[in-house]
Amino acid sequence: MTILHLLNDPPSATVTAIIEEHRRLHDVTVRELFRPDVSYDEIVRLIESHNRVFTW
Repeated sequence: MTILHLLNDPPSATVTAIIEEHRRLHDVTVRELFRPDVSYDEIVRLIESHNRVFTW
């Protein structure tokens, strides 16, 4: 399964732990939306190509 995590803010310890657990079991991609160099075209492509999307 492919999982995409989209972070609106720097992750809390709980969010980091969840992402790390997902990484143990699945193919995980993380994108930080709070950074100034975000490519929203890339975000749309990633959303379309992953099985699950989590937003934090």
